[in-house]
Amino acid sequence: MLGDKIHEMARQLCGLIQVPIENTSESQRQVLATFAFGMVWGVADAEELKYPDIYGFGLTMLTDVFKYSIHQAVRFMNLLVKCSSPTDCPNAAVNAVMYHGVEGYRQWGAGDSEALQANLQHVLEAISGHIGDGLTNDVDKRITKPRGSPIVPERGFAHIAVE
Repeated sequence: MLGDKIHEMARQLCGLIQVPIENTSESQRQVLATFAFGMVWGVADAEELKYPDIYGFGLTMLTDVFKYSIHQAVRFMNLLVKCSSPTDCPNAAVNAVMYHGVEGYRQWGAGDSEALQANLQHVLEAISGHIGDGLTNDVDKRITKPRGSPIVPERGFAHIAVE
């Protein structure tokens, strides 16, 4: 089942940092969840998923894997949806981390755990000095987007109203 695949992918991502999600700071959890949502976007592209499925899979990932309450998860998903579009995103760092997650999905799918770990490490190192501040726009200057054509389309799916 696709939902199980997404949960396993997110759990494996969390395992790369060798710290249980319950023991991470809120900022670390946000970065991991944002990266994981980029991976979900990669799944969505590969499986040709529609917006309601992407939103649903992302929401359950945030509650089940990252331990957010449903209220927190909905608020976070709304930000991630908005940030799926580089032109509509109020926070360029969130968009950059999501791009790394899309690349992370490719690496995970290819079984290249070393590249996936290096990708995640790049993101974590780029924000390490600002981890207490969360993902701020100035962090985007240190997070280089992966090479190659991004899966995330120019407008993302942020233009679809979320009720």
